[in-house]
Amino acid sequence: MGLDVMMQNEFLSMGGDCQPAHHVRRLTNVSTAGVFDWLITPIRSIIPMIETHFEDSFEHNQMSWLEVDDGWHVTDERYGVICMHHFKSRDEQHINTIVSDIRRRGLRLIERLKARKPLVFVRRWHTLDVDAGVDEALKLHRFLHSHNANSVFLYLQSQSDLPPHTDGNFLICHNPQFSEEWTGDSSLYDQYFAMADQLVLDVRK
Repeated sequence: MGLDVMMQNEFLSMGGDCQPAHHVRRLTNVSTAGVFDWLITPIRSIIPMIETHFEDSFEHNQMSWLEVDDGWHVTDERYGVICMHHFKSRDEQHINTIVSDIRRRGLRLIERLKARKPLVFVRRWHTLDVDAGVDEALKLHRFLHSHNANSVFLYLQSQSDLPPHTDGNFLICHNPQFSEEWTGDSSLYDQYFAMADQLVLDVRK
């Protein structure tokens, strides 16, 4: 069973897929989409995308297209980022609208960093990160923390035999299995989000 408690602090998804965003919406009052909410994003791509203010994300000459039943899966070949939900046609106006939305959400993330309000960043390990371990998550955490010292990083990593543990304001937890995420028991997410929510308060004391 879930906690039936909403989180006190703001949570933002940092990918790698839509699972963190799903639970952010379930456990917080957030309804506005973030830039990484519905993208599949390699962890190593996040820092350069932020550093370039998302200006070169999903440029037309860097996009590859795979047609599916309900539209297109589009990959930004520069960053290895995959958009599976938004592109419904190859009409130029439609493409420009989707790309503008992605970049606008990216700028909104940068604004949230600059605001320096308490934030919890949530990153879920993805198979795109198969050669990127906890060190890459720590690198991303330190980058984000350098912009917002009031932030906590919740990393849902791939190893199931490690108990949750913290390193300052970096919280590492076991990544729940797929069957537990959509229709199954969500109590692990409830537990991990609550731990991160409390950690924000602890590190500010």
